[in-house]
Amino acid sequence: MIKKHWKKIMLGSLLIPTLLFSQASTESQIFDGEGKLPVFNNIKGDLTVVKERAKAKALRDAQLKARIFVQSTTKSKDLIATEDEISTILANVTEIRGEPKYDFKQVEVEGIVGLLVTCNLSAMIDDSNVINAFKDRKHLEQSVQSNKDFESRRKLTEEEYEKLQKQYIETKDPSERQKIREQIEKNNSEFTAEQYFEFGNRYAYAKLYEDAITEYNEALKLELHAEIYYNRGLAYYYQGNLDQAIEDYTQAIEIDPKKSEAYSNRGSAYNEKGNRDQAIEDFNKAIELNPKDSMAYNNRGNAYFNQGNLDQAIEDYNKAIELDPNNAMAYYNRGLAYYNQQQFDFSIAEYTKAIKLDPNLSQAYYNRGLVYHYQGKLHQAIEDYTKAIEINSNFAEAYNNRGIAYQQLGNTSQAMADYLKAVELNLDSARVLIQRLQSQ
Repeated sequence: MIKKHWKKIMLGSLLIPTLLFSQASTESQIFDGEGKLPVFNNIKGDLTVVKERAKAKALRDAQLKARIFVQSTTKSKDLIATEDEISTILANVTEIRGEPKYDFKQVEVEGIVGLLVTCNLSAMIDDSNVINAFKDRKHLEQSVQSNKDFESRRKLTEEEYEKLQKQYIETKDPSERQKIREQIEKNNSEFTAEQYFEFGNRYAYAKLYEDAITEYNEALKLELHAEIYYNRGLAYYYQGNLDQAIEDYTQAIEIDPKKSEAYSNRGSAYNEKGNRDQAIEDFNKAIELNPKDSMAYNNRGNAYFNQGNLDQAIEDYNKAIELDPNNAMAYYNRGLAYYNQQQFDFSIAEYTKAIKLDPNLSQAYYNRGLVYHYQGKLHQAIEDYTKAIEINSNFAEAYNNRGIAYQQLGNTSQAMADYLKAVELNLDSARVLIQRLQSQ
């Protein structure tokens, strides 16, 4: 009776969203920032961009002042934070308080009249947001690299802008000035695209995927960049729109044929659609481009798993772990493969390693509970199902199987409570078990 309720297994794949998003909290610190921007090109119609540039400078000024606060917050919690991590956290937990204030003053340099745009703002940073950023170290590591890439692109854009402004002032030829002005407008478009892209990333991390897609759409109107297509593909994937995700990953690959993660994530989308051969082909390409990509091996292992090729799947999970001994999902998935080979002790050991690396991996607790259940260790099974529910209160299968374990122990009242909760979460199999209990 029990085994048919054990078919719910979960393969873990990693798709990488970019950047963190601040969470709600109760305590905050306020930091003031000021950004000044001289503008000497024809700004007619471009004042919005100029204001955004000045606001970005003001925000960085506030974040610079906030560094000491973040350093002291992490130190007080015995958290070791690198300079790159602090920069990333600041970039993603800072919220502008109220509306920025702008001031415009006419300036003249070498006979060229322009504006000095000044932005003043107040930025709010919550103590708990800083601590929350450390809850998922793997995500933080990925966010650090993404933030460094963004800052590098921003710096290049600003350096080019300042260079063009200088050329505009020094150039006397009107036709040459017009060419420089066109270059400045192009630079403005790139800057604005980055701003839309950044907002899209923040919405995506907050799981507001429709809002994220809207921002990415605006960015793509200004710049057809592989990273924008890639991140929009992630948002579509998490929405469950696999076809659109595949289309965006493909666009990213066409722009940047060496973007290995686009191949890997397109492979995951194909795998989910049931196209295992195409998925494996994409994973092979991802591994060819980046032989040290632990998650590409993990995800190819998932495709082999779904083909029923457990030995090949385990070989890929082994390689993933060899490349990254902290890859919790690879341990978890290897546990699934061992479970399906009925190597239950090995399966338990793998789930235990995955839990040690990622204590919030509810599926690992759940699946380890399944193995204990199969072995007749009902109390240990209940303990793991309960832990899975603590992490994910909507885990219907965990309620259902915990109910089965309680029923086997003779605790019908607790079993009924769990079955009712599973039904509330729309699990049909629990409804059948309720009927059985009621008929006894």
